[in-house]
Amino acid sequence: MVQWVPAFLRERVKTILSVGQRRRGALRERIGRLQFEFLVGRGLRPEHYLLDVGCGNLRGGVHFIRYLDPGHYYGIDKNPERLDQGRREVKRLGLADKHPRLVQIEDFNFQALNHTFDYALAQSLFTHLPLNSILRCLVMIEPVLRPGGEFYATFFETPTANPTWPRSHIPAWMGRSS
Repeated sequence: MVQWVPAFLRERVKTILSVGQRRRGALRERIGRLQFEFLVGRGLRPEHYLLDVGCGNLRGGVHFIRYLDPGHYYGIDKNPERLDQGRREVKRLGLADKHPRLVQIEDFNFQALNHTFDYALAQSLFTHLPLNSILRCLVMIEPVLRPGGEFYATFFETPTANPTWPRSHIPAWMGRSS
C-alpha cells in the first residue's frame, strides 16, 4: 500500500487501484486475443511453428500455446524477468504439457534457436526500438522463416519526427480508427 495516502483515503485508493488492475488485465487479455485471432485469420494452424519476438510475459503467447501443437511455440525476449513471468503464467494455466520454448535472446540471433518457422510475430516491439535494431531484426528473421513463411510486426505510426507518445496505442490491424 502507498504510505503517503492519508488513512481515511486508503480504502478508496485500494478500490481505485484494484479497478485499474482489472481494466489493465482486461485490455491485456483483449490485445492477446486479437493477436491470436489475427494470425489464425492469416492461416496459422496448430501444426505450424510460431516465433513470438518480444513475447514478454505472454500476453498473446498463452493463446498461441493453447492452440498450437506441443513444442510449436517459441517465445523470445531480452528480459529474463518477463520470461519468468511467462513461465509462471504457463504453469498457472496448466499449459506446461504444451512445451513452449521461452528463450532469452538480446540480439535477434534467431538462428541460435536451430529451428525454422511458418509464422513470426513482433507485437508492440518495433515501437520501442531504434531503427538499426528494427533493421537487424528484419535481416535476422528472414533466414529462419520457412519458404512461404510470414512475419508480422506492429508499430505506432506518428506523423512527426519528434512525436509526443500517447500513453497507450493500438495498432491499425487491431481496429485502431484512423
